[in-house]
Amino acid sequence: MRQAISEENANRGKEMPAPVTLRFVQSENTSAGESNIRDILEAKLPAATTFLRRTCEATIVAVMEGEGWYYNCCPRCARKVQNTEGKYYCTFCSKEAEDFRPRFKLTVRVEDSTAQTTFTLFNKEAEQIVGIPVDKIIDELPEGTNIGEIPPVIRNIIGKRCVFDVKINEYNTVRGYEDYTVFRLKLSDQMERASTSNKDNTDSSKKQRVN
Repeated sequence: MRQAISEENANRGKEMPAPVTLRFVQSENTSAGESNIRDILEAKLPAATTFLRRTCEATIVAVMEGEGWYYNCCPRCARKVQNTEGKYYCTFCSKEAEDFRPRFKLTVRVEDSTAQTTFTLFNKEAEQIVGIPVDKIIDELPEGTNIGEIPPVIRNIIGKRCVFDVKINEYNTVRGYEDYTVFRLKLSDQMERASTSNKDNTDSSKKQRVN
């Protein structure tokens, strides 16, 4: 499988874009309100609302085993493709997906001072925190590696503290599942650097005014 993905990546001749720092954006009826994990677990959907967004600052304490860490996705709809007799097929598009590509899907356990729960990070957010594109990780795995096991480079995210912007829907509030999808994330060290930079700029501005 790794060889097939590597060959596909080589044929495309394109690399995934480098991780970028994302800002949380607000849009009508989907603004991300500040919260904590306990509030997220106890959230209820208002009438005629399909989902809520909440942000919380939490620490990753585990990468969940048995959940995998990537999947091969359809280039048209980004859904998982099925390998049938050596061919990859997208059931949603009802087409063969010859130019499929790997995509992150990380399920992590997180905690804050109020509770623990489970978040799922997909490609853009996962790459932001891991720092390496998924296809590069696959290409650099030693020969004979069980590709289903969580690589060490991904386990390195354990202990990182982030602000997570998550989605809450009926899957969580009605069915009772604790797996929340992450819309956006911001690493705490990025926030600290930004805060330090702003403080330095403010101090510099004050000194200039004094002088």
